[in-house]
Amino acid sequence: MPSETSSAREKAKETVRSKAEPALEFARQAQRLGQKSPDQEDAQTGSTQAVEARFITPQDPVIQTANGGRLPAVPIEEAVKLNKLKDVLDDRDPAESMPKEGCTREAKDGTIHGLDCETFLVQTEDGFIIELWHIFNPREHRPASTPVRAPHSPNVFNHDGSKDSADGFPFGKKKQKYPVLMMHGLLQSSGAFCSNDDDSLAFFLAKSGFDVWLGNNRCGFTPRHNLLDYSDPRMWAWNIRQMGVMDLPALVSRVLHETGFPKLALIAHSQGTTETLVALAKEQRPELGDKLSVFCALAPAAYAGPLIGKAYFKFMRIISPAAFRIIFGIHAFIPFMMHMHAFLPGSFYGAMGYRIFSFLFNWTDERWDKDLRDRLFQFAPVYVSAESMRWWLGRECFASQKCILQTRREKEMEEREDEREEGRKRGKQQQEQRLRDYYDKNTRRGEHTTERRAQPPASSSSSSSSSSSSDDESDSGAPRTNGTNHHHRPRADRARDAGRYAWYDAHAPPMAFWVAGADDLVDGRRLLRRFERGREPAVDVVHSKIIEGYEHLDVIWAMDVVEKVGNELREVIWKTASEEARGACR
Repeated sequence: MPSETSSAREKAKETVRSKAEPALEFARQAQRLGQKSPDQEDAQTGSTQAVEARFITPQDPVIQTANGGRLPAVPIEEAVKLNKLKDVLDDRDPAESMPKEGCTREAKDGTIHGLDCETFLVQTEDGFIIELWHIFNPREHRPASTPVRAPHSPNVFNHDGSKDSADGFPFGKKKQKYPVLMMHGLLQSSGAFCSNDDDSLAFFLAKSGFDVWLGNNRCGFTPRHNLLDYSDPRMWAWNIRQMGVMDLPALVSRVLHETGFPKLALIAHSQGTTETLVALAKEQRPELGDKLSVFCALAPAAYAGPLIGKAYFKFMRIISPAAFRIIFGIHAFIPFMMHMHAFLPGSFYGAMGYRIFSFLFNWTDERWDKDLRDRLFQFAPVYVSAESMRWWLGRECFASQKCILQTRREKEMEEREDEREEGRKRGKQQQEQRLRDYYDKNTRRGEHTTERRAQPPASSSSSSSSSSSSDDESDSGAPRTNGTNHHHRPRADRARDAGRYAWYDAHAPPMAFWVAGADDLVDGRRLLRRFERGREPAVDVVHSKIIEGYEHLDVIWAMDVVEKVGNELREVIWKTASEEARGACR
C-alpha cells in the first residue's frame, strides 16, 4: 500500500514537471497575444490575456481573452501555438484545436418619407461593433428598446428567433414582412440606398411590404471594437475577406434573430457583392448560403474592368506592400476625408465628393436627379482600413489578379476557353450568313423550280468540330483521344470538369444579377459568362440582366432605377422565398 501511494506521488510530480515548461510558455504566449500587458491591467479592465484561439475559418483565428473579449488580426501560426500549449496543459489531443476544413460555427432615428429608422448594434466574431439600420413604418411597428438594440454575443446562428426581438406592433399583431438585408459598396454606408428620395431602393422595398434592414461594415462612420482603441493597429488589420466572413454572417444572424425567419433575401451593391461572393465560396463560409433565400447582386464586382488600367491605379500596383504601409500606415485609409465630413457644410462636401469620385472612376450624373446629386455623396466616404484598399489596389491583389477568387492560372485558362467559345460562335454566325446569302441570291434569280439545284454551301461544323477536338484540351490539360469530342463525353465527366474550378458548392443560394452595361470599373458581363458557360454547376441563376447605358452607380441612383431594377428585385425576392414564408407574409 505505501509503495502504491509513493508511486502515485512520483507520477504526479512527474506530470507537474512535464507541464511546467509548457505552462510558462503558454503564459508568455497568452501575454503576447493579449490586449494589454499585466502592468497595464486594472480592476476595471480585468485580465485581457489570451486564453484560446477560435478559428472562424481556417484562415481567420480570433483570440478570446480572459475577460470574455475578442481580438482580431493574429497570425495563424501564433494562434495554433497558443492552442497547442493549452491542449498540453488540458491533456487534450492538439489535433483537436487545429483549424478544420470548412469553418466552425461560433459564432438616426427620424421619419423619412413616412418611414422611420432604428439602429441596432451588432458584434462580429472578432469583436467589432457595427451598425444595422432597420427601416419601418411607425404606424405598424414600435421601435425596439435600447437593451434589445444593444450588441449580443459574438456567436452567430445560435438561435431560432426570439421573443425579445424587434417585432413590436403598437396596434395589435400584424402580418409578418419578409426580411431583406442590403449591403453597400466601397467607401459608402447603407445610407446610399436611402438618398434618392422616392426612387431609393430601400424605401421602395419597404413600401412594397418587405422588412428592410441596412447593413454597414466595420468602422463605418464610428469605429468601434469591444476591446481595441482607434489607435491600435489591430483595429485596422482587416480587408475585404474579413468583411465577408465576419461582418456579413453577424448581420445576417442578427436580422434572422430579430425577425424569426429561417432565411432572408440579400441585396448587395459593388463591394457588398464582393464580400458576399467571397464569403459564400466553398473555402470560406459556404454555410452562410443556407441562410439566404436569394442573393441579388447590383453591379457585381468579381472581375476588374478597364478602368483599373488608369495611371493612378497603376501606381498603387507598382509599390511594394511594405512601401504601401509606409505611405498609408496600418490604420484608417486617409482619415482626413472623414474629418472634413464633420466640419464642412453638407452641400459643399457632397458637391466636392461627386467631383472627386467622378474624376477617379469616370462616373457621370446623366441619369441622376441633379437636385439630389450632392446629397447622394453625403453618406460617403466612411472609415475603411488601408489594408482593405491595398486588397483592391495593391501588388498581387485584385488590381493585378483582376478577379476576386481566381489564381492567375485559372484566369488564363478561363480566357482561353472563352476565346475558343467566341471562335465557335463566330464560325457559326459566318456559316449562317453564307446560307442566308445563298438562299437570298437564288430567290432574287427567281429559281422556283422543282429541279434539283446546286447544293448550298457545306456546313463547316464538321471541320470545326474536327479542328476543335484536335487542338482543344480538357480543363485538366489532358488531350482527348480516339477522336472523341468534348460534347460527346459522358455527362458525369463533363460535370466533373465544369465543377473542378468552381467557386461554390451545394450551399450556394439562388443568385440574381443586374449588370451595368457601361460600367468600366468592374466587368459584370464576364461574371455572367462564368455562370452561362457552366463553370458554377451548383449555382441556380434565377435572373440576369444587362442594363445598357447604365454606369456603376446607376443601379442604385438612376431616376428610373425602380423601373429598371426595383420592380424586378421585388419579383425575384418574392419568387425565391419559401412557400411557408410567403404564407406567413400574406
